[in-house]
Amino acid sequence: MTTMKVHEWVERAMTLADVQAVTDLFNATSLADLGLLDTDFDEMDTHFRTPGMDLATDTLLIETRQGQAVAFAEVWDVREPRIRAWCWITVHPDYRRQGLEQRLIDWIEERAQWGLQRVPDGLRVCYVTNMPEANRSDGRAFAEAGWTWVRQTRVMRIEMNEAPPQPVLPPSIKIHAVKPGEEMPVLRAMQESFLDHWGGVDEPFDVYYERMMEFVRHTKDFDYSLWFAAYEGDQVCGTAMNLPKTQEDEGMGWVNTLGVRRPWRKQGVGLALLQHTFGEFYRRGTRRVGLGVDADSLTGATRLYERAGMQILRAYNVYEKEIRAGQDLATRSIEA
Repeated sequence: MTTMKVHEWVERAMTLADVQAVTDLFNATSLADLGLLDTDFDEMDTHFRTPGMDLATDTLLIETRQGQAVAFAEVWDVREPRIRAWCWITVHPDYRRQGLEQRLIDWIEERAQWGLQRVPDGLRVCYVTNMPEANRSDGRAFAEAGWTWVRQTRVMRIEMNEAPPQPVLPPSIKIHAVKPGEEMPVLRAMQESFLDHWGGVDEPFDVYYERMMEFVRHTKDFDYSLWFAAYEGDQVCGTAMNLPKTQEDEGMGWVNTLGVRRPWRKQGVGLALLQHTFGEFYRRGTRRVGLGVDADSLTGATRLYERAGMQILRAYNVYEKEIRAGQDLATRSIEA
């Protein structure tokens, strides 16, 4: 591995030995921007072990000559075809506005050009990033580098002072927890439902399945009894994969993924899955539940969550950069 000094900095790819340092770096920035610690070692360790991720090509860690991590960039480019990658940068608050933001963005764009060799000709390739609305430093850096603001995502939360309403569903639809061995049809339904998410890209199911099962197997405190699916006969209508707590608030449950397949939308399945989730958390003594959502969700998810009593906690700005023009396979709109 080549190490290159840039002024007073040392640049290199991270390794799994750096997970704690990168976790601390992300938490230092989230503490400055949001007043909270939003990740932990186990979460980051699971993330960096995602199938298809190569730390040697997909990460850049910048340190002082004394070995202090001060900035980091990542390209999360694991979905086939690799036409749409998420990327993130973080700069320690004490080292902002010293040119590190621009260096990280330059590296991402250099990495993007290298990544084109893995994408079939004729397909549009774009990279996407997001950061807290409060982090104006990174937002300004991406805008100045020619990235386009495209939308916001939001974290929403409900605080329950009383038991939530009981779910109401057609008699033919039932909700129950997913058991080990039942994952495949539920994950098929989850993948299908998220093809209607803005920016969604179809990929081979076996790739998606392997990635999601790695998440299930290695996520700390993953609880099958908090993973629900709605069934009509032997057909999975939709699913809600939930986590028992978050790093920022151990008293808050988290709706990690909620989706409903097209044939069962507008029948109350999404609301029922959400209320079933709220009810289970309430039964366990958890009074706060959060989730993330596209502010302009193509499927109307934001309106659904508002009807369920959730309120906006904070917002994130999403920027996009076209790397190569071509046929766009990513979802931009859906039929009404």
